Amino acid sequence: MQKKALLFKSLIILIAGIASISVFAMFFYKPPHDFICPYDNRPTLGSNEAKVKIVVFEDVLCPECIYYSNHAFPLIKMDYIDTGLVHYTMIPLCFLGVSDELTQRLICLYHKDANRFWQVHREMMLELKNTGQFKVGKLEPCSHPEHRREIDENNALAEEVMGEIVSPAIYIDGEYAGTHNYYKLKEKLDEKI
Repeated sequence: MQKKALLFKSLIILIAGIASISVFAMFFYKPPHDFICPYDNRPTLGSNEAKVKIVVFEDVLCPECIYYSNHAFPLIKMDYIDTGLVHYTMIPLCFLGVSDELTQRLICLYHKDANRFWQVHREMMLELKNTGQFKVGKLEPCSHPEHRREIDENNALAEEVMGEIVSPAIYIDGEYAGTHNYYKLKEKLDEKI
């Protein structure tokens, strides 16, 4: 009888332990930030054969994105994308309400002329850095509702991957880089290459 009571107590303690771990995991565990990017129909640069893939979630009016696009991105492009080492994909977001129309116009431009998209993106980021503003009227209006849906899909993907929208969020081969500093990204890239 004592063995059964001891076994029963042990079973209760085991069940309580598992339940406690489950509750803890449910509230405090965050899944890893790793993911596989759907590259189709997204602004990309570099060789499809590149060994390393970078994916960047970016809201064009986010101050940190403006900083990244003017400091780290040009170096990444020169050192890794233009040399064929990296395939680079941007996922345009709109989590700052004021960036909605601008982001939609940029996506529309990408679908019309991918090369012009990158040129305009660069000019826009420089202007935002230097003046703090960019006139939406410089870009042709977008009349394609599917481009608005694309923004919503990008935002949903960002939330699914990160649990919240953080920008710029940079992923190297599906792993969250946790930085937008060029030299820290360079270390991570060099490890992969």
